[in-house]
Amino acid sequence: MSRTRRHGRWRTTYLDGPPRGNGRGGVRQHVRMMQVLAAMSLTTTAMLGGLGLIALPIAAHLLNRRVRRQIVFPTIQLLRATAASQAQLFQLRRWLLLVLRCAAVALIVLAFARPMWHAAGDVDAGGGAVVVVADVSASAGQRAGGPSAWELLGNSLSEMLGGLVGEGGEVNLVVADARPHAVFDQMVRNVDVVRDELGRLAPTHERADLVGAIGLAGRLLGEHGGRGRLVIVSDLQRSNWEDVAAQIDADEAVPRGTAVTIVRLDESEPGNLALSDATIHRSRVLVGEATVLSVRLTNHGGEMAETTVRMWVDDAVMGSQSVSIRPGEAREILFPYRFGAMRDHAVAFSVGDDGLAADNRAYLSVRPTGRVPIVLVGDDDPDEAGTASYFLMRALVPHVGEGNRHGVRHVRSWELTKSALTGAAVVVLSDTERMDPEAIAGLGDHLMRGGNVLGFCGQGATVRNLRALDEAHEASVLPWPIGAPRGFDRRAEALRFAADVTDSTLAGLDARSLMALGQIHFYHVWSTGRPHAEARVMLRFNDGAAALGGRDVGLGRMWVANFSPALSDSDLGKYGSFVALVHAAVEDLTENSSRAPVAIAGRSGVFTADLPSDGSETAMYVLDPMDRLVADGRVLVEGDGLAVHVDRLRMTGFYTWATGDGVVGRGAVNLDPRESDLRRVDGADLAAQFAGSGMDVQVRQRDDMAASGARGGRPLWGWMIAAAAALLAVELAVLSWWHR
Repeated sequence: MSRTRRHGRWRTTYLDGPPRGNGRGGVRQHVRMMQVLAAMSLTTTAMLGGLGLIALPIAAHLLNRRVRRQIVFPTIQLLRATAASQAQLFQLRRWLLLVLRCAAVALIVLAFARPMWHAAGDVDAGGGAVVVVADVSASAGQRAGGPSAWELLGNSLSEMLGGLVGEGGEVNLVVADARPHAVFDQMVRNVDVVRDELGRLAPTHERADLVGAIGLAGRLLGEHGGRGRLVIVSDLQRSNWEDVAAQIDADEAVPRGTAVTIVRLDESEPGNLALSDATIHRSRVLVGEATVLSVRLTNHGGEMAETTVRMWVDDAVMGSQSVSIRPGEAREILFPYRFGAMRDHAVAFSVGDDGLAADNRAYLSVRPTGRVPIVLVGDDDPDEAGTASYFLMRALVPHVGEGNRHGVRHVRSWELTKSALTGAAVVVLSDTERMDPEAIAGLGDHLMRGGNVLGFCGQGATVRNLRALDEAHEASVLPWPIGAPRGFDRRAEALRFAADVTDSTLAGLDARSLMALGQIHFYHVWSTGRPHAEARVMLRFNDGAAALGGRDVGLGRMWVANFSPALSDSDLGKYGSFVALVHAAVEDLTENSSRAPVAIAGRSGVFTADLPSDGSETAMYVLDPMDRLVADGRVLVEGDGLAVHVDRLRMTGFYTWATGDGVVGRGAVNLDPRESDLRRVDGADLAAQFAGSGMDVQVRQRDDMAASGARGGRPLWGWMIAAAAALLAVELAVLSWWHR
């Protein structure tokens, strides 16, 4: 048969006549057979050499033939007819067994050749457009003792890239990280260049935006036009893929008719121990003061694991613990420590190598201070005896000169700005005038960012300011509604604390201190409503009304004292037990774990720091954990401190900001904890989820995809193995029946 082209069409000429058959029916049968053969391809054609093994059953058949021997018997005329018929049946049986055995061997050999069936809807990428999405999230760095998941996927993709694109095709590569981007501005034909770019990719410390990556790939295919194909290579981490199908609009994500294939790993999931949530159990740490640091250890594997958790401070091991942890268990590992210098300390926790190296370390930056910084806001004179600010200042700073735990800065209400609150561990509101909205907003922002506010309700405008702060937020910030003022005659029985009516006692107050506080008289307080469900009431008056309490607001705490130490309101400020009460309140507020926002790799970050001790504002630059200059890092002076802005935190570890004279400060960046769970989504379930969203998606194993090359299709070798087993079973059944 030969094919020649005439007038733009192909003409078929049969050199030995048309295919056999009855007219057009024979031609149709021949064409149908050719279509079936064209719909199949062999992945490993070298295995066809195994067809020579068919000679084994043939040889056994020939060797098993009986040699004729002439034996003289008496008259056997009556048996000759029966012998002839039995000989024919015996020969038929032998030929049937030979056919079954040869067919079984042929099917087994063909199965090892890995045939693929290409349906009519499968896309041949040759001459079309192909966009490859490479998932380089942190979980792609997982390994089970050999190459990482990305190395396996990337190598397979590199090998199949030429077949995917085909002759005259175009291709582009989309990197799926926290901010997906295309490697090239437009589709390219040079496969080698794309392969080189693919070889430069490596797992990041970020969490991939898969929805954004698929949307970007769809736009590239839509701009190209014509038939296209989208190939996604991913470790199919469950926590990242489980909601992708639900978030994708099939009509907008990819052009209609695009063939979508997801290439997954064949290897099993490795076990993994992960560190996360590095925490210091004080919002402010003082030099030389005992504190506790902790880290969370989680076993994401399926077996019991033993490891050693180490704590590093400034690159030196300062503690270690041996831990046995059950599958699925998460545990807090605690380390006591005292910091000896007032500077930024780099704290890191580590475990040994396992399935994912990126989460084997967790980071924390700690800057101890000499004193707890407190901002006292009051419009009364702190030097005038008897005022609320006078007693509060002396309670917070009881000693002259050294030896004070707190560093207090007094500001007027009109001086209260966001910059004035920078670095304050606690903001104490004394008797104030009415604050403007900017000052109220500054207090609210301070609370949301992890600051603490303690308001004393005196006869000034403090209560009005607290109500304004409460109204400025959608959710209430006060522990209870503050009502009308209540006055008591000094000559009559005044209001007192009730030491035995507390919901939660302050840790710094013992029974003796509570007893002393119970003897103090109050002449002016405020009525209160029912405490909020999340509020904590530390002190009550002897009539059951709330006297001191607070609640968490954002990342900070809001406390309200339903009294004032001013002499016009009570005798509280005259007694030493008031000093104990103030210190206990500040201690409790600063004792809570540091809950400042955690910087996560792949996101933007803002770090706050103090100005250099010399007060200079020399131009600073930002370095990443590898000491490389961060192009999108900016260091700004805001108020009395620094704000370090980084548009994208690409790595875990410590980012530093420095001048030519050295490092000024550092901030810790950690891995997204969701990347540590290496469980994978089931391929069939994922395909079904996409089908529910209107997308036809094939999920293929890495080896299968690399073997089948550019074309889609479904593997047939499993069916061929099953058919070979069935043929052998038929052979055994036939033999058993014949022997009977």
